[in-house]
Amino acid sequence: KIASPLLKLEYFHQKDQVVAVTRAAILIQFSLDVEGKVVNETKQKLACGPSPEKFQGVWVGHGLLASSSQESIIHFWNLVDDESYIISLHSVDEQNSLSGDKVMSLDFNPRKRVLAAGTRGGKVVQWRCSTLSGTARSENNWQVLGISSTDCAVSKVAYGPGEGLLLKTERSNTIISEAQLNSAVQPPYIAVQTAPAQVLVYHVDKGTRHMVSPGFRVRGLSLGRNFMMVWSQKQIKVYELEEHTSAVSEVSSINREDAPVTSAALVILEVDKQIIDKMLAIASGAKIELLNIQGKGARHITFLEDIDGCPICLDVRGAWLAAVTNKRAIKIWNLAKNPDQKVKQACKFETKDKVPLGEIRSIRINRDGTKLALVVDQRLSSGGGSGGSSSSN
Repeated sequence: KIASPLLKLEYFHQKDQVVAVTRAAILIQFSLDVEGKVVNETKQKLACGPSPEKFQGVWVGHGLLASSSQESIIHFWNLVDDESYIISLHSVDEQNSLSGDKVMSLDFNPRKRVLAAGTRGGKVVQWRCSTLSGTARSENNWQVLGISSTDCAVSKVAYGPGEGLLLKTERSNTIISEAQLNSAVQPPYIAVQTAPAQVLVYHVDKGTRHMVSPGFRVRGLSLGRNFMMVWSQKQIKVYELEEHTSAVSEVSSINREDAPVTSAALVILEVDKQIIDKMLAIASGAKIELLNIQGKGARHITFLEDIDGCPICLDVRGAWLAAVTNKRAIKIWNLAKNPDQKVKQACKFETKDKVPLGEIRSIRINRDGTKLALVVDQRLSSGGGSGGSSSSN
């Protein structure tokens, strides 16, 4: 029996336990035996500040519950090790801009391992869990990502199925989307995305810089010799970087409304430092299209969608093209030869028992096609949390 109304009811997957928090700030854990009777019941009084009835909590790792009761601190309760710690809003930045502010809402994105807090002062603070063990065991394992501002108190923060964060205030509902800023290097040029629709091109030797605004949100960019390509899901633009003046001029603009771009790379084929061909490798659906820089003359590299999946990441170095699919298949081609002939049979990023090793977010190939570097979102086994949601690194 529970003598006080429930504020939180969760399932702790790792221990096969029910976890409840009552209005009286009592944390209750118990299991059910084969006959459905309550066993292994424990109760613990939580320190929830002056307003325990405003308790709210969210799983942020294996058996790790983060909570706040409209306080200036966030409590972390480790139900595995029976330990706890706090993070204070006062220590978020050196300016102490959140002094006196209170946490109104919490939510956690298990894939990104990011905790978000909305405050009474109209701020949104996000922390990323930096530990590789799956559970943040101290406040030092939480890295502040930054502070966003709204015009009034944030009553609710909630992550969607993707990466957007919903902010609810008394005046509006706002979705914050994370913009991934891209960069590329092709000596003597460096290209850096400085805003969602802006790319800075810098000439290392001459120290000159030019700002390129393609007119759309840039999802990726690629450099090859003195050419640069920027792309979004629906449009591609190619620019030529004038070697003597470092000026940037648009070469082509390609509309992809009918065949959205998943990933793209600029291919410059050379013999004795002379350019013999310029191509765009465009991943769209279950194929990679090889086009000229005007977007014409397509050759296709096709994928068996049921077996290999669809390409989601591309990279080019010299004549070597590498691709990763949404089913973790990795393929490599030498574009100086027949692209239908792969260097190797496709391998998959998984164990011998076909257990996935993680989701590949980015890929890079070296100039002679012998090595690959991967950035991986590594899934860990299920732990605490309603429904047994997983975490990642």
